[in-house]
Amino acid sequence: MWLFAVTHLDTLLVIDAFCADNDYRLWEVLVGHYVGFCVGLAAAVVGAILAAELLQKWTFLLGVVPLSLGLWGLLRQPPETTVEESPIVPNPLGRISVVTVGTGPQRRKHRCLRPVFR
Repeated sequence: MWLFAVTHLDTLLVIDAFCADNDYRLWEVLVGHYVGFCVGLAAAVVGAILAAELLQKWTFLLGVVPLSLGLWGLLRQPPETTVEESPIVPNPLGRISVVTVGTGPQRRKHRCLRPVFR
């Protein structure tokens, strides 16, 4: 239990920041967080089944996709970027989506938990 709590402190801080913002209602933050958690869990289960059953020989190539996307984005980035003030998300569904992406699945937590469950 303590390992789960320690690896999720950052998520709790993000949820706290969303709750402190007056633009977000508590139910929007909670629904967004749990939708993100469930989507991440479902994706992990489907990915594990695919990797174990169908793509066992090709699983090592799965790291190439995020690496190539990151490098592509880095190379396409303009030299000077200005930060513009983002507009406030007007409707509850949009705010729930923002919380879902902000608190959703984070792969680095799996790196901490994987050795425990082997």
